[in-house]
Amino acid sequence: MITVTAPRTAAGLVIGTARLAADLEAAAELLARQLRWVDAVTPISTNVQDDITHLGQPDPDVRLLLARRGGRAVGVARLRGLGPDGGSLRCRNAQLSHLYVVPEARGTGAGEALVAQAAVMAWWFGCRELRARTTVWPADAVRLLERVGLRSAGGDVWALAVEPAVTARQ
Repeated sequence: MITVTAPRTAAGLVIGTARLAADLEAAAELLARQLRWVDAVTPISTNVQDDITHLGQPDPDVRLLLARRGGRAVGVARLRGLGPDGGSLRCRNAQLSHLYVVPEARGTGAGEALVAQAAVMAWWFGCRELRARTTVWPADAVRLLERVGLRSAGGDVWALAVEPAVTARQ
């Protein structure tokens, strides 16, 4: 069983899957902001641009989670399935990537709530583990993963076992 800690400071935060045109547009803007940050920090390639290009096109393997507060988009995270077939949300592992919270919403619980929602969604799709590769993640984002319950699985990989029952505690 995983225990998802919902921070009290996350009050008023609504997290959902980006499906509507307005949500996809907001997610695209946040992903573009993250892409600019990644480009400034590291020369390695990223698939954020692919996410932006393919927004709105059906992909059963990918979910974009969008956090809003007061109707304003404040964070985004990408969840993709991993497994022996090359990727399916209905397989053993799910990968969390492209976690981004706007600077003015950092420290309010939005990032923790996005990761917690990703863990619940991974469980819902039958995954057994949520993983994140932190090659280009800032130190405060890695600490966020630790606070929510992910643990180092070696190198830059962080993981959380997702069991058949999920509870939330305040």
